[in-house]
Amino acid sequence: MNRKIKDKNNKIIKNKKNNIRICTYNILAPSTAPPGSRHEVSCDRNCMKWEFRFNNIKKEILEVDPDIICLQEVQTNIVYTDIFPYFIKQGFYCYYIPQKSYIKDEKTGKMVVSPQPDDTNFGNAIIFRTKRFYLLNISSIDYHSIVKKFLKKSKLTKFNDKAMKKFCGLVVNLRDKINNKILIVCTVHLEHHPKFEDIKNLQGYIIMKTLSKISNNNQHAVVLCGDFNSMPSSSLYHGITTGISKNKFDTQPIQYPKPFVKTPKTYSYYPLTSCYKKIFNKEPKFTNYTDVFKETLDYIFVNDKIKIIGSLEQVDDKYIKKYKSVPNLDFSSDHFMQATEIQI
Repeated sequence: MNRKIKDKNNKIIKNKKNNIRICTYNILAPSTAPPGSRHEVSCDRNCMKWEFRFNNIKKEILEVDPDIICLQEVQTNIVYTDIFPYFIKQGFYCYYIPQKSYIKDEKTGKMVVSPQPDDTNFGNAIIFRTKRFYLLNISSIDYHSIVKKFLKKSKLTKFNDKAMKKFCGLVVNLRDKINNKILIVCTVHLEHHPKFEDIKNLQGYIIMKTLSKISNNNQHAVVLCGDFNSMPSSSLYHGITTGISKNKFDTQPIQYPKPFVKTPKTYSYYPLTSCYKKIFNKEPKFTNYTDVFKETLDYIFVNDKIKIIGSLEQVDDKYIKKYKSVPNLDFSSDHFMQATEIQI
């Protein structure tokens, strides 16, 4: 199914002129979808092979003609053999950072970085057109160091171990060659476990604080996108889009481990806008579509220095009802790509 980027009037945007197109995509790392995994519900063993899936993913991404591509679940051992070589040939330049995971050391009882081999670990990539942008700076969000300082300062050190969850955040500062303006692009992949809504909310709070600092208190255009593993009803989504902390962690019917770690009342002085919601007045029905879970977890947010022109339509209901899950022959991840068109 070939989805289109549409404006508020539901018209297809055919000529982007000097606008900027951005896509974000959790591409499902091969190590998380081994032979015999639950991902084979609507996709047979051959369909699940990385070579087949990567071919589909490349086509799907290039069909929307993006200037910036943000990827999550990019497996380390295929970054430099498959992904970067391909997109560099298409006129892009690429950066990658692996995620960090922490485990408790049995001898010391302290939380330490969990060593991950290249064929099981994955992270985030940002890929941009060299004919459109100059690279000014590249950095990562060192969540695990920042959260320790935050908890210590807030006298919440009892949450130290709980806060050390999976996180990956990559940031590039770009200069637009057309208008000479600065564009800050951040892509993140947050903790996935549904029992840690409070930690995901804290991760979002730290992301927003970091972006505020990087953008010199909202002086530059900012794009925040990725897999937030949080639904539109979540405290994280509320904090990012309103700037106010809700600190309620009951978005799913499960028993959450207490006590919760809560963020300050002011989540951010510079809330962001969801591009999809701005165009279609609501979030898509789902961006993650598996046999056991179907929800919206992926977003593209922007600050008030950016004008949202259009957004990629969601997958047609009639089409998706034919399948219990993705991947399938047409879509090669358990997430659907999101894309938007903006002006800065």
